Amino acid sequence: MSIMQHINKRQLWFLIIVSGLFIGGRYLQQPASEKSAASKSVDELDAALLADLQTRQFQIEEQAACVMECNGIAASQLTALMQPENIDYSQCDFGNCHYTSYSIAGQLDNGVPVRFVVETGDGGDIIRAVEIDAACNC
Repeated sequence: MSIMQHINKRQLWFLIIVSGLFIGGRYLQQPASEKSAASKSVDELDAALLADLQTRQFQIEEQAACVMECNGIAASQLTALMQPENIDYSQCDFGNCHYTSYSIAGQLDNGVPVRFVVETGDGGDIIRAVEIDAACNC
């Protein structure tokens, strides 16, 4: 008895298609070494984007300007913190970590910790949500 007597043509085509998809998926699956190389390229992309951002003029959100003025923080101090090692990925908007928004956390020259968000897009480059531990009435 041949296998063709027990399987109709639809079942055979289904088996061929599913097998092809499975084999193709296994073939296209990246090894772990290539995945680490991809994450390295993301770090390089972040470094290039942040270096470009450091050269731009920023608009500063009203609340952020108040916090900066209250604590004597210059915009140049914040732009100096725009380095890949200061990106706070835990605070990134889902799916927007490398496109138009960066959450930055670091220490100013005087050792004071600061957190802020840099947004880029059609509305310009904006520094917003500056957070510092010192008390201000903003």
